[in-house]
Amino acid sequence: VISLRLCFFEGRAMVRADHQIQHLTTAPHLRSLTLSTLLLRTPPAVFSSLHDLILENVVAWTSYHEMIPILSSMTSLTSLVYRWTRDRPFFAIAVPHADAEDRQVRLERLVRLVVSSFLMEDIALLTILRVPSTAQIVFAPRSTHHYSVTATPSEQELSFQLFMQLVNVLQWLVVNYIDTARQNGLTILRTMVIGRGMYIQCRSEKSSQVATQGSPGQSASPYPPSFVLLTPHIMTPSWRDIFLMKVFIETGVSRSTLGIIGCGGGVLPDEKVLLDLEFRAPLLQELALLSEEEALAFSGRAARFRCRTLKKLIVRCDLQEPGRTLQALVD
Repeated sequence: VISLRLCFFEGRAMVRADHQIQHLTTAPHLRSLTLSTLLLRTPPAVFSSLHDLILENVVAWTSYHEMIPILSSMTSLTSLVYRWTRDRPFFAIAVPHADAEDRQVRLERLVRLVVSSFLMEDIALLTILRVPSTAQIVFAPRSTHHYSVTATPSEQELSFQLFMQLVNVLQWLVVNYIDTARQNGLTILRTMVIGRGMYIQCRSEKSSQVATQGSPGQSASPYPPSFVLLTPHIMTPSWRDIFLMKVFIETGVSRSTLGIIGCGGGVLPDEKVLLDLEFRAPLLQELALLSEEEALAFSGRAARFRCRTLKKLIVRCDLQEPGRTLQALVD
C-alpha cells in the first residue's frame, strides 16, 4: 500500500480512531495518507514514515501544547495539508510566543504546507512549525471563529482594534517569511496582490533552478518557494485596502528588491504605492495591472516613471476606453 484514504464517522458525529490507525504500522511502504472526519489524540507510529499527509476535519489537538507531539512525529513529511470544511466541537487555541524555542517543530524535508482551517489555529501552526525557506506555504484560514467555517463576523461586528490586531499578526507572518527567506540566500522574485491577500514567490541567489533543500539525491520540488496569504472573509474593500497597504507595501515591497510586481484590489492608485513604484521603476522588468483603476493611475503618472528595463506590461481588465488608455500607457 502506497496511498490510503481513511474516513471515520457515525452519522454526523466524529469517531475516535487512534486504535485503528495504529494498525497501519503493518504497512511499511505507506507513503501517502489522508485522514478525514475523526478524533486523533495520539500520534500514530506511521506518521514517522509518511511523505504526504492530509488531515481533513480531524481533531488532532485542542491546544498548541498538544500540537507539538503530533507535529514532531512527522519527521519524513514532504507535504502537509491541514484543512477544515465543516463545523467542529468548540475549543479555542492560543498562539504561542514566536521566539519560544521549546514550542517549535522543525520539518526539514517539507516542500509544501497548506493550512486552511480556523484563523488562530492556522496562525499557531505557522508559529510552531519551522520549515525550509524553499517550501511553498499556503495560509488560507476559512473563518475567524474557533468552531464554525461560515460564522465569520462582518465589518460591523468586528471592532477596528481587533481588526488591526489581526493585521499585525498577519504582518508578522509575512515579515518572518521574508526575513527567513533572505537569511537563507533567497530573493523576492514576484509579489502579487490577489483578491483576498497576497502572493510572494522567491528564488535562490545561488541557482536559478528552484529546488528544495534536503538530502543528497532528493529530486527537485514541483512547488516554487512561495508564500500565499489569504484572509478570511471579514473585509469590505476599504478594510481590505488597509490590510494590503500595511502588509503588502510596508513588509513586502518596501523591504525587497523586486523585478516583477502585480497589483489588484485597488491598491495602485494609493499615493504611497505610486511613490514606491516610481522608486522601483528603473529596475522593473514586469508590471501587471489588474483593474481599470490601476491602469488609469499608472498611465496618469507614466511620464514620471523611468522604466528602462521594463520588458512586459500586462493589462488584465476591462477598459471603458481601451484605445485611449492603452495609448496613454504606451506613450
